[in-house]
Amino acid sequence: MQKHDVDVYCLNDDRAVACGSRFVARYASCNFGPHWSLRRIDARDAGPDEAGCEGKRFSGRLECLRQSAGSDRHVFMVDDTTDFCHLTQHFVDAAITTLPETGWDMVLTDTIFPCAHHFPSIMMLWHELRQTREIRLLDLYDANIMFRGGATLINRRSKERVLELMHVSGTEAAWDRDLPQHVRHGRIKACLIVPLLTAPAICDDEPVADAADPAILETMLCNAFRRMMWIGEWTGEANRPYYSEWSRHAYRKLMVDDVVRMSSVMTPLLSMQLDQRWHLKAAEILTRHPRT
Repeated sequence: MQKHDVDVYCLNDDRAVACGSRFVARYASCNFGPHWSLRRIDARDAGPDEAGCEGKRFSGRLECLRQSAGSDRHVFMVDDTTDFCHLTQHFVDAAITTLPETGWDMVLTDTIFPCAHHFPSIMMLWHELRQTREIRLLDLYDANIMFRGGATLINRRSKERVLELMHVSGTEAAWDRDLPQHVRHGRIKACLIVPLLTAPAICDDEPVADAADPAILETMLCNAFRRMMWIGEWTGEANRPYYSEWSRHAYRKLMVDDVVRMSSVMTPLLSMQLDQRWHLKAAEILTRHPRT
């Protein structure tokens, strides 16, 4: 497997010392090869932006691209709550090797899927790939999947162009809002790796604002799905629940009768179809390549 030089930038608030330490320990436990170099970017909240808007979190991702502009290395931007597993580096190298060097700008190793109706199709693909221990690259332009944020690998040839496109996205929220628009209009070529090669650690679910805010719970439930689709579930490294106790307590209050009724039908039906799909796939493989 060809190895590719990558600068891994961890976005960590200067004040979040414990979170930064946990990240370094998780990263070190994976024993990644030396062609990955770990760096740190301060992602703390800044003062007013150029438009004078208070309370906005400036995008450390822009600073990652600025600092790496003169380097001939790929850039991998992750939050300090990102979980890796020992296969993450191997499959990132495989993805870079597989893709034409000028045929991609960025690869997402995980992302939030804000629309729950995408969950079943992603889960069915994850289930199929788990049987073969393969990864698949989904072109986010063709797949028509809504996404937001996540760990992002930037092609060394695309850093300056992405920086130019995204420089108006001065905050983290604006980056997450504008990036899917650029992908949807073909200005940035982006792929998503399935299974997800990274996932938000459970500590990312600690409430940071009003616990009754539906947007916070929505993000936490999306994070739970990301952990379910993580490759660490294959390797046994996901040795913790996929949802936090806080989100478990909160979501019980939101259950709608119609959705509960639908789940009583969907759960067994989807389980049957997942199993049937895999057996059909296996039969197709054996037909093409009969055993000798």
